[in-house]
Amino acid sequence: MTDPHTVRSVYTEALGPDIDRLKPEVREYVVGPGESGVGVGTGVFESAGTKFGRLTWLAMPVVGPAMLLDRHENNVPFTILNQPGTDEHGAPTLAAFRLFRFRRVTRAMSDILLAGPTPGTLRNRVGSWRVIEIILRCTATDRGHLSLRSEECALRLGPLRLRLPRLLGVSVRVEDGWDSENNRRIVQVLVTNPLLGTVTNYRGHFTYSLV
Repeated sequence: MTDPHTVRSVYTEALGPDIDRLKPEVREYVVGPGESGVGVGTGVFESAGTKFGRLTWLAMPVVGPAMLLDRHENNVPFTILNQPGTDEHGAPTLAAFRLFRFRRVTRAMSDILLAGPTPGTLRNRVGSWRVIEIILRCTATDRGHLSLRSEECALRLGPLRLRLPRLLGVSVRVEDGWDSENNRRIVQVLVTNPLLGTVTNYRGHFTYSLV
């Protein structure tokens, strides 16, 4: 297993000493494959999607096609690709691409994580256009899982960055962990809005390899 103290990743930079609180299997996921590799995960979401159906396509002009789940199903097979990289300042980044294989159609979601504005945070730019930016607080839970919690949501229009009021933004909660009983990786994502309630959610288990 790679020594998490000798490898820079977007997560290790944000976590700092907190990385030692993670379970070994979660640390391996957090460290990732290094700049020259790719992380590949395959698994099943016990539940995934949205209650708003085709109405989610109204957000297309803002987020682009690779961020819209327009249905909700159980037992959805999925694949995730994590591609590490660096930004113009040499800081680690992580681009993620997810495929949700619903019964009749496959949908995609993409985003990129970058260093955040303050220690312990990350910038999450989501969708095809990378217009929506969410500031995430990155911590280790008491269970040894990776936790991401949103603190701010903004709209990026060229050089402009407009912080969205709470009613127009979303709240994001992510937990990546390890199920010791079943010996498998687990993930849970919840996206909510104060007016609309749950916008998107998915939870499931997967296997992960570094290529």
